[in-house]
Amino acid sequence: MESRPPKRPFPFSINDILTTPPPPKKLRQGFLINQLLGLTVQEGEGAETSSKKKLPSEFVEKLECSVEHIAKFHYTKVQSRFVIRDVPADPEGLLSSIFKHCIDEAKSDSREKSSEPTHLGCLISSALLASGDVFVPVRQITANTIDTILNLFTKVAQSKQQKGVTLWGEPFTITITTVDRSRLPAKRHLKGGARRRLAPVRHQITEKCLIKIRNQDNFCLFYALQATMVAKTHGLSRSAFYEYIHGRYGQRGKFQEETQQLMRRIRAPFNLDNYDADTYVPRVIEHWNNTQQQYRLAVFIFGASGHYKPLYKYGPADYNTPLILYFNNNHFDGVQFVSGLFAGKKYCLACERPYSRPSLHDQSCKAHCMLCSRVGPEFPCSASPSGFFKKCDGCNKVFRNNACHQHHIQSNFCNLSKKCKDCGVIWNVNDFYTGIPEKWLTIF
Repeated sequence: MESRPPKRPFPFSINDILTTPPPPKKLRQGFLINQLLGLTVQEGEGAETSSKKKLPSEFVEKLECSVEHIAKFHYTKVQSRFVIRDVPADPEGLLSSIFKHCIDEAKSDSREKSSEPTHLGCLISSALLASGDVFVPVRQITANTIDTILNLFTKVAQSKQQKGVTLWGEPFTITITTVDRSRLPAKRHLKGGARRRLAPVRHQITEKCLIKIRNQDNFCLFYALQATMVAKTHGLSRSAFYEYIHGRYGQRGKFQEETQQLMRRIRAPFNLDNYDADTYVPRVIEHWNNTQQQYRLAVFIFGASGHYKPLYKYGPADYNTPLILYFNNNHFDGVQFVSGLFAGKKYCLACERPYSRPSLHDQSCKAHCMLCSRVGPEFPCSASPSGFFKKCDGCNKVFRNNACHQHHIQSNFCNLSKKCKDCGVIWNVNDFYTGIPEKWLTIF
């Protein structure tokens, strides 16, 4: 059997983080945990110089402790301040005991407040930590939590910035944060019922795109749903829809009557101060989708915060008619054009972000047709039942839908997007002529 060379000693150990700098003569490179705690480790077979004391109180002194509890978020923070007086032969065990003590104390305080901690975070801070505080983000409590903290502490010992600087005799703080996430709400509740008028327009929202609900009761959620549904499915002219909403010329009270009839059909009570979208929107959508087959409805609710993603959405995956609502100051309004919520930009409900032109929209979007560039819930274009088939000589694409073929010509997309005859890849013409390297071309 071949003789193997002796294993090279690992350059770091947990000793280095607690002690004084090593003797001038070093046998290896690296900075150990014992150096950070101020412990000088003797090399060779001589007697150990490390302390033999056994009581934890003789090694570490706890200076102070504070507890903060926020019942609303089931959150507990325990901050403990320690100072190291002496170091045992096993510095790693000392650190592990300190961390375990703090974690157990935080768990106990949390349970006293009727919260069973499921997640835990840790922050170790000291003015002598050259690389900054040791931070462990809030994560699920596991059997490896203490080892994770020790590993991060070891990285501090390995840092060259920490060379020659120790925690010996200087206070350091350990902050343990526990959270009971099992008792936190999983969804945000949007409750509407306010009688006030719409607040001043913010975030470049076009006021003309809104179907304003001027209710004198608490039913603004149902009025907004009913008005938006009528606008999207009844095919009314602008003037006819205005008369329906405002009760003019024979339409007096019809809007309110149909809305209250909808509430009775889904068994919504009439005596609530507000109505939660998470509770009543699914009832309304399921009722409409089950009572007619022409439209597959889905609801998307946006707020006034300016974020691109909706606050709430509900509906089948194969919807073809989106109903957009606007939620602000506990009040719901309908939306005629979603682009009015984003400074006139077009908006894709599939990838939840605005875009300037369909031809420049993200080609990976599932609601985008790469043949004609149109975007929406009814796209990409499906094959025509009549068996339509046509290959375009201008872009080499094959079309199985006549409307898709006609639109790609009328919108000039035929000249903007081509299909390679050799490999079949669809590519963007503008990227090619602007000199972008081939590997960076936009592939459809």
